[in-house]
Amino acid sequence: MSEVQQTASVDACVVIDCNEWIRLKWLGSPIGLTFISALKRDLSLKLAIPEVLGGELDKHRAETARSLLRRLEDASADIKVVTGNPTAAGIITLTEVSIEVTIRERLSAIAGQTIYPDMSIDEVRRALARVNAEAPPNGPKNQQMKDSLLWEACVTLTNDHRVIFVTGDNAFTQAASLKTVWPKISHWNLPSRMDVYRFFRPWKTPCDPSPRRARSDRARLRAFTVKT
Repeated sequence: MSEVQQTASVDACVVIDCNEWIRLKWLGSPIGLTFISALKRDLSLKLAIPEVLGGELDKHRAETARSLLRRLEDASADIKVVTGNPTAAGIITLTEVSIEVTIRERLSAIAGQTIYPDMSIDEVRRALARVNAEAPPNGPKNQQMKDSLLWEACVTLTNDHRVIFVTGDNAFTQAASLKTVWPKISHWNLPSRMDVYRFFRPWKTPCDPSPRRARSDRARLRAFTVKT
């Protein structure tokens, strides 16, 4: 069986980096909702939240809830001052906990297609080796253990899935960094079943972009997709 046939025969698995969860309003944005709809339509498509990513999402979900509530309270206070009416903005009944719960509930619709891979000791070893070698996403005096763990989690997922890793993290995808990354491209060891995309785009389905879009993305990320 050819590599293309092997790739086509496995389920697709999407890993969304934390920065993209935040940018997509925790999948509440139009593109995020489109992705959820794609998951519901295509049972071969999975959303993966590796353990290291899950911990980071918990942290930033709480920060998002806290920030939103603070902004709402500040706006309410301003309205009261401007209007001179202490009840003009109404009563705020939201809490940080209720906002967090609402964000989490969005995933309940795709619970059957969401997987939560545990971190393995082998991934930890590989990530530590990447950090010590100053290999991407690390660099001189720039140790990125969490990013390294996430990358290795994606590599592990390629054993059973075609992995689409979506991130806006400069350490992975910024064009300006390609010259820095290029000399160490062998350290990425990008599996044949893994693709890296910078930001989610409104594709028909995330794992099946148009040929023109796919060629464009691959051209921008050629340093990350060179077979080694």
